[in-house]
Amino acid sequence: MAAANLGRRGDTIVASFPVEEDDQIMLATNSGQSIRCPVAGISRQSRSSSGVTVFKTAKSEEVVSVAWIADQGEEEGNKDE
Repeated sequence: MAAANLGRRGDTIVASFPVEEDDQIMLATNSGQSIRCPVAGISRQSRSSSGVTVFKTAKSEEVVSVAWIADQGEEEGNKDE
């Protein structure tokens, strides 16, 4: 069973988790660079695709951590009535 087609570039999967369109993810590299990215800005691919580039890293830099940031929505009591 394949999760993604990674063989062509020698890539690895750093993290995998379900997200919603309104969520965001935070990626961090081994050199301390990080980026917060809305899930809606990442194009959907088929399971057998080789993925998409979220942000470019330097040649010696690798993404080492990915965190899920749930949509905070509107706080109760602050909704327009």
